[in-house]
Amino acid sequence: MKLHYSSAFIVAGLLAALPARADDGLTRIGQTPAVDCFKAAATVSRTGNALSDMQRNHAMKNCAQALNGNLLDKDRIATLVNRGTIEAASGELDSSLADYDAALSLNPSNADVYINRGTAFMRGARYEEARADFDKALSLQPTNSYIAYFNRGMALEKSGNLTAAYADYKQAVALAPDYQPAKAELARFQTVTRPSSHG
Repeated sequence: MKLHYSSAFIVAGLLAALPARADDGLTRIGQTPAVDCFKAAATVSRTGNALSDMQRNHAMKNCAQALNGNLLDKDRIATLVNRGTIEAASGELDSSLADYDAALSLNPSNADVYINRGTAFMRGARYEEARADFDKALSLQPTNSYIAYFNRGMALEKSGNLTAAYADYKQAVALAPDYQPAKAELARFQTVTRPSSHG
């Protein structure tokens, strides 16, 4: 089973064309530390794997530089979540949770933050806390609720509740019929009709 994050965060304005800079010997158009942090988190989200040490160090430097800048709250939330995603994939659960908590302190109604924090709890085998975060995310009606159902299904399965896990995988497929991870998990289950006890 592969963990899935909610879409990596970035505010669209940060991706607009920006002046070139050459402070590291390279000229890059449209790049900022926040965008570089986002791209690293997007790689983690897409692959489900940790970055190499070199990639991680570079990404963490960019995330920190962005957070030390003058960001709007929505951009700060996005960057905190992106850094948390990178940290969670690297096994740095405490740092990851601190970043997600900081993001939630700025907007406690952001469903995507709960999905990502729940995914971090999953990586730390803290399944009840993960399930609670997926429950909270679903109560906020996220646009990508299929990811919350899928991840909650994994948390439930890891906790031994196969019936509820099956129901969540099934709901994820109902919401996103082309979502292959949920289809693959669902395919592992067999439904069995129990014989009647009347004789």
